[in-house]
Amino acid sequence: MPGKNKPICKCVLRSIFRRCLSHYRAMADQHNPQLKRKVLMWHFRSLDYRADFWLTARRSLAPHEFSIFRRHLVAGEPWFRCCRRVDRGNFYHAVYRIEAKLGRAFKETQPYALYPPGRY
Repeated sequence: MPGKNKPICKCVLRSIFRRCLSHYRAMADQHNPQLKRKVLMWHFRSLDYRADFWLTARRSLAPHEFSIFRRHLVAGEPWFRCCRRVDRGNFYHAVYRIEAKLGRAFKETQPYALYPPGRY
């Protein structure tokens, strides 16, 4: 196939990450402890997606990157609470690198990629 080894732009990888993150958040918001039998299978599928999202991030990132991921990207803490020793510009450069790294990991995970979320 022509173009198969073509590198993917980092803005595309960040977009992949953001789409997976919004799907992760949507599934977390729809968690309902009072399940009915009809939605039980969907509930397990959402738990599987959320677990795979979290564990893929944990395996793909270094400990300091995972801390930024967990606190800023998932929990939504402001940048100055996540990283006290780094200025704002360097912090957001680290966030962009994390998003690109996870976008690639979510797209290339085998045998079942997390992207696109609708086909998971």
